[in-house]
Amino acid sequence: MAIFGILYAMFFMSGWIVDRLVPVQRLKNKLQFFFKHQLSVWIHRLNFVMIGLIWLHVHVIPRVNALHPFILIFDLYTVVALGLYAWHKFVASASESRKGKLIANKMINARVRQLTVELTGAVNMFRPGDFYFLSFPAVKGLSKEAHPFSVTTVPNKAHTVVFTIQTSGDFTENLGLASPGDPVRLEGPFGRFDKILSHDDPQQPLILYGMGTGLAPLLSLADAYASVRPVHLFWTVRPGDAQIFDQQFETLLARHPQIKLNRHVHRFEPKDLQRLLSEKEIQSGRFVVVGNASGVLQIEKTFVALGVGRSRLTDERLTM
Repeated sequence: MAIFGILYAMFFMSGWIVDRLVPVQRLKNKLQFFFKHQLSVWIHRLNFVMIGLIWLHVHVIPRVNALHPFILIFDLYTVVALGLYAWHKFVASASESRKGKLIANKMINARVRQLTVELTGAVNMFRPGDFYFLSFPAVKGLSKEAHPFSVTTVPNKAHTVVFTIQTSGDFTENLGLASPGDPVRLEGPFGRFDKILSHDDPQQPLILYGMGTGLAPLLSLADAYASVRPVHLFWTVRPGDAQIFDQQFETLLARHPQIKLNRHVHRFEPKDLQRLLSEKEIQSGRFVVVGNASGVLQIEKTFVALGVGRSRLTDERLTM
């Protein structure tokens, strides 16, 4: 059982192997038809069954049970481990939980949905590039498990948060069941982009490279930093999805016409990036890349080959 858990986690929950081997990634995508997220949650919960069986097994072996110092340490370790998990699950997460109300839920196209949530109660305002874990406790037919989504907008006085979401799994495909007025539970905000960028030299160019809906957190970063440092925004997209951020682009460029924007259906070729990036951007710019894991790894290799130092590369790899 333990071996199965390790292999399952390596294949479905860790990107170290899957993100680097295309055949393995394709196999994972096919198997996800059967191994949906909810099944993964229940497999994860089987760890508690294994812990209970191990604890019982140790206590029913007479020779081991007779070693009182060992049993005392073993029991204390078990209690501490389970106590820390319970604290993180029910106490720490509750302190990070926020209440909200869904005020808009619309499909932008056949594959992309946009949610607008109004934060209510005690508001812990997010930073540009942050994300929340969302759940909908009152919506029937929608999993109660929280899922992470990046914020598309910057903090505002109306305390509204917009999420642009690709419908690529059992949870996201059922988000249409949620209606305006439904309560939303938000855990967070979480994120590290703004913390990193806030320590940069204001003259250092900021290059933001988003793939598909991975552009969402980068739009808020571009909006927040365009007034204080040079910003160059790249976006690659599938055919048919090129209009999903039109409204955000229009608003962003109206506020910050100095932003350099390059859009491309499918990925940019190395020769295109060599032409579009300035020498200063390559030699000293901060690069932030967000998208599917294999795509992020590939484009980061391209940037390094062009002369970008790895210490200036920051990314977020989206797992479907």
